[in-house]
Amino acid sequence: SLLFFLISCFCLRESAFCVGEPALPAGDQQMADFSLSGFGDKGKKAWDIAGQSADIGPEVIKLNDVVSNFYGETENVKLTADNGDFNRVEGSIHLEDNVVVTTSSGARMTTDTLDWDRKKQIVRTDSVVQMQKNEMTIKGQGAKGFPDLNKVDLNKDVQVEILPKTPENDKKTPRKIEITCDGPLQVDYQKNIATLNNNV
Repeated sequence: SLLFFLISCFCLRESAFCVGEPALPAGDQQMADFSLSGFGDKGKKAWDIAGQSADIGPEVIKLNDVVSNFYGETENVKLTADNGDFNRVEGSIHLEDNVVVTTSSGARMTTDTLDWDRKKQIVRTDSVVQMQKNEMTIKGQGAKGFPDLNKVDLNKDVQVEILPKTPENDKKTPRKIEITCDGPLQVDYQKNIATLNNNV
């Protein structure tokens, strides 16, 4: 009953991330299902996170089958992973195994690990990344960018594949364009600009 009361109070706070907020009672607790939401200044839902088999520690909550959403002004972002750590004090999420980021505008990123800093609104990883949006697929080692994937930097070993939309009877336009570089690669989907560096 005490655990249920504490979690209910925690979930009803205006913002679940608060530096220096009281820790849970000593000793880890465990739940079968877990969900948490945060709200902005005007009461609009800003983010949520849910998972199964939550091990609740004083600062870090360990989750399986993680689903997290970020609700932006112009773009919504969904993050899923097999496993994750949610640090409610620092306002960060670490995801591992089958990490997938999808946006409402159609971008998709897959990787093995991902760190999401909610306060700075930055996602980053040192793992191999594959991104897809429109006719372009990008692969590289390591990435950093905004959660909506509109601006992303890939660190090294970059491969870009473009499949232009062309009529079937058009034999002049290549069916596939491939570009490689040592990196880094900066992509700005809002401006439709990609800058490749070193041994392009």
